[in-house]
Amino acid sequence: MLRAAALCAALGLLAGCRTTRVAVQNLDAVLSSTDGFRYQGRTTTPLRDLVESGLGVIALPFGGREDDDGLQPIPNPTKLSVDELIRLADSTQGGRAWRENESVRVFARFAVGAPAQLARERALLELVPHARRLGIDALPPLDEDAVSANAPELLEALDGLVDAARARLSEGGAATETQKADFDAAVGVLERAELDVAGGTRLLRALGPFLRASRLPADARERLEELSTAVQQRLVARALRRGLSDRSALARAAAYRASIELFGDAFAVEAVFACVGRGDVQQALGERFDDFRLPRVPAIYTEVHLAVTDHFRANGLPGVASAHTADALRLRGSLITGLLRMAADDFLFDGTTRHAAMAALAEVTGGELESLRAEEWTEWFRARSEQLQADIERLESPGGEPNGRGADGVDAGRARAGDPRARS
Repeated sequence: MLRAAALCAALGLLAGCRTTRVAVQNLDAVLSSTDGFRYQGRTTTPLRDLVESGLGVIALPFGGREDDDGLQPIPNPTKLSVDELIRLADSTQGGRAWRENESVRVFARFAVGAPAQLARERALLELVPHARRLGIDALPPLDEDAVSANAPELLEALDGLVDAARARLSEGGAATETQKADFDAAVGVLERAELDVAGGTRLLRALGPFLRASRLPADARERLEELSTAVQQRLVARALRRGLSDRSALARAAAYRASIELFGDAFAVEAVFACVGRGDVQQALGERFDDFRLPRVPAIYTEVHLAVTDHFRANGLPGVASAHTADALRLRGSLITGLLRMAADDFLFDGTTRHAAMAALAEVTGGELESLRAEEWTEWFRARSEQLQADIERLESPGGEPNGRGADGVDAGRARAGDPRARS
């Protein structure tokens, strides 16, 4: 009895170290190649994985005998996906290069292709630390993901890489110059290939077993790790870009939160313009803050509005709009105008968005007004408009200096346009 208990305890400790492989296997099992959920698949648990892979001679002490095909029922694919995505994010099992390769592959695949918005939301958020690790500082154009090597070309290139890597693995340091040249050529083809998210995830899946192999020669491993890192960079950036246009407000909000966290004020400013439209944004400002090319956020996407207003409520006025320059005052005014539109326009925005925008305005304006009444913010707007315009004119005159309280004001062009409730 004691011996059995000790064995079970040891198995439990060992099983706890196998979370990466278990999470990856379960996530691959639940999502089909056509981006649909499966309700039956070859799922596993840490303990089952340990028994099957390392202690196969021991009979499974749980769940009875498995079916011959190894398939397990998946009654709730969404819950399984979210649980395993969290497990994968927390896992430290395996070598760094292999674990990062598999994590990005799975997170990007689920961020783009999972049928459940909860799974896409979780996957998008889990891409943030990988984006930081990979040094991603920009996003590709929205239509770039449509350009990719066609399937036959990619499969042929992958077959060439797998064959060449297997040869290096089997020969080790004794590989011939021809084998080394074939390997370098196969890697080079994939380095130059145009890969969308689907193609990139296929490539990372092919690289996984070789990155995990311990007998791969050092030069070959380094080359495969470099290829994996380059593909990861493309995958993460493109998955985030796709998330910014996700059909689900929940998933799109996750992409906005992730991007604000990664890119800071530059993205947050543009996000305000995306929420309210650019009709009232001065052309120079619109051109300056258009690096991310964000599509207009539908007015019913409350979760996205909250993602944007939460940033300003937590951080106040962006540094880029805090300086005493004419450009900074114009930007400050445009930001406050955008938040005011979200706060005051009860035709487009619901109460949750409007109250969140008012809370953000209180921080952005330095606490001059704290109110959840749109009419009070409108009066405040009118009172500050003329002073802001006067400050801008002083700054643009030779030797000019700002005066008064215009720093807390709003966009002069918008003030001249009249009521902030006017709809674009």
